[in-house]
Formats: sequence, structure tokens, C-alpha cells
Amino acid sequence: MKLLDSVKALYEKSDDKVIVTDKNLMTIWKNDELLPECIALTDFVCDFIKRPELPIEHEMILHYIDGRAVKVKPLYDSNEIEGYMLTFFDADTIQTLTDRSLLLSHKRNSLGNIRLACSPLVAQLDLIRTGNADAKSIYATIDTSVLKILSTTANSNELSRYYSDEFPNELLNISECLEDTVTLCKKRIEAAGCEFVTDIEPLVFMYTNEDRLSLAVMNLLANGLMYNDAEQKRLEIKLHQENDDIILEVSDNGQAADVEMLREATKPYRPFTRYRMGEMLGLAVVNKFAERFDGKVDFIKSDDGLTVRLTLKNNLPDGNIDFKLKKKPKIIGEYEPIYCILSKGFDFDKLI
Repeated sequence: MKLLDSVKALYEKSDDKVIVTDKNLMTIWKNDELLPECIALTDFVCDFIKRPELPIEHEMILHYIDGRAVKVKPLYDSNEIEGYMLTFFDADTIQTLTDRSLLLSHKRNSLGNIRLACSPLVAQLDLIRTGNADAKSIYATIDTSVLKILSTTANSNELSRYYSDEFPNELLNISECLEDTVTLCKKRIEAAGCEFVTDIEPLVFMYTNEDRLSLAVMNLLANGLMYNDAEQKRLEIKLHQENDDIILEVSDNGQAADVEMLREATKPYRPFTRYRMGEMLGLAVVNKFAERFDGKVDFIKSDDGLTVRLTLKNNLPDGNIDFKLKKKPKIIGEYEPIYCILSKGFDFDKLI
């Protein structure tokens, strides 16, 4: 086949998994030994479309029997099909591409929701200006709405980072990172009438990104405030090591959480598909953080409340490690993402 040399030149060292076949789907060349030796039309699962027949004249995306997707592209030479190029995509790649598309759609919807959320605020401000309403009660409504908008936009931008690989990782003492996060939010949480307890094991090290860790934890704390129906709210954050695992837990003493809904939201292809403005975006951030660092998220409900547990792998390399001195604490402004995210959990009636 004349086109084979061109395909080899493009894909021989590519990360894409490619098979070149003749016009009868007999394998001629593949760039990965783990790819199938033989391909047949019956190997494709066709739940909602008619099974294709040879010749396949246009590019198609098909479902392979092992769960992967396959892009089948006919290779033409002088208007005649000489063979096919099959590109295999694993489930993780498909999920990432799907989530990325859904995230863009969610952002478009969020912009519309933000406009709708802002419109009543103008009317509320007019009531204050004309003296026809109690400024104190309206202030609470306006403040809550604005801060929830800030939280939504902060989390939307945070999720975008996971799909664009826009952040570096470094060796961190995550015990100190969590202590810094606790210091930033402790006074605000306690001012909202919530008891805040910490149990952070010292000298827990991990290759990660401090901002991503802090914002994931801040979302868990905000959810612990927002969905906690206890009369006297209580939050607790724990960090410890178990063998090769790093365990990070955030617990609250409420009973309002729907654990099955939370578990459903962390399944593949579920983020961004059914949420109103601000709902579940924080959980999507937490889940993406866990996935990026080969971890998982579990939800444990008991008579004492809800615990969200992040189990992260100890990703330190073998051998000697060069530890860095702790950086100076960052100066964080009042409206930066870490505070915008936390704000959605406050009961502003208690703060006024």
C-alpha cells in the first residue's frame, strides 16, 4: 500500500494507538504490540446503529468489544479504497474528551444562570435606594447571591485547569499546606457558629500542587457548612498515613447529605450534566484532584454525620529526596478563589 509509509512516518512513535489494514480489514501494520492481531466487523458493538459493511466509505466512530472506541478512517488512493486506519481510544481518553466538551457546555449555561441571578439583585438595590425595604435583610440576600456566583465561577475555572494541564507539581509537606488552609478559613468558619476541629499528622509528603490541594479541601469544608443540618454544626479535618496511602478526611455532623447522589456524581461521564449553578461543582473539583493523583473519593455516612475520604497514593520516588525549605505564606486577597469557594457555605443571618 502506497500510503503505508506515510502513516508509519506519522504514527510509528506516536502515543496514538493505530492499526493499518487492507480493504478487507486484514492487519498490515500496527504501532503497538498490544493492539489486536485481527479485526472483524463482528468485533464492533452496535447498540443504536446498523453494523457497518465493507467497504466503509466515510470516517466512523465505533464501539470495540473490549470497551474502547475506534475511529475507522478509509485510506483512498486514486479514488479507490486501499485500506483503513483504525485509531483506538481507551475509556479514560473518551471520558476526558467527553467531560471537556460537557464542561464547555456547562460554562455556557452558567453564564446564562449568572445573568439570571444578577437581575433580581438590581431590583433589591433599587428597593434600598428608594427606602422601601429593610436594608439589613436585603443585604444578606444580595451578599449570599453574589458570593455564590463568585464560588461558581471560581470552581469552573478550577476545573478547566485539570483539562488543560495548566499546573506543575512539586514535593510538598502537605501537612503544612493543610495547616495553612485551616489558618485561612478557621476564623470565618467559627464566626459562622460552627465548631472546627483539626487532626493533622505532621510531615506527610507528596508530589502535588498546593493550590489544587487547598481548593479541593476548601470545597469539602464549604459543603460541610452548606449541607449540614445540625443545630450546632461541627467540622473536622484529618490527615494521616496508612502504609502506602495518604488519607485525608473532612467530616461534618449533619444528616442531610444524600450519599447515593454523591456517589452517582463521581461516576464516569456524570460531572456537569445535571447541575444548577454552583451545585456539585465543588465535588467535581475534589474528584478531579483525586483522579489526577491516582486516588479515590469515598462517602461514609453514619449516625455521627458524613465523612468524605480522599485516599491518595504515596507518590514519593525511591532513594534520596531533596527537600525544599517551606515557602513564605502567600498573601491571599478577599475575593480570590479560596475565599470565594468557602463563602457559599456561610449562613449570613448569623454574620450580620
